[in-house]
Amino acid sequence: MGWDVTKSYAVSNQTRYEVPKGKFGTVQAYPLYNLYEGWVYEGVSGKIPTYKRAWAYKPIGVCFNQWLS
Repeated sequence: MGWDVTKSYAVSNQTRYEVPKGKFGTVQAYPLYNLYEGWVYEGVSGKIPTYKRAWAYKPIGVCFNQWLS
């Protein structure tokens, strides 16, 4: 995949949301990912093709939803 798929990755981001007086504000945050796709290989050298596909998601940031009630 070009990066360690067994390692933990942390993403950090922040937002500012000013809520008018007398209102209630909600912020929802969720991670954004890049999807990587590749072939699976095995063997000691990792060069024997299995003809199986693999997918891995790598976190790249945070998306925020904000609303008033």
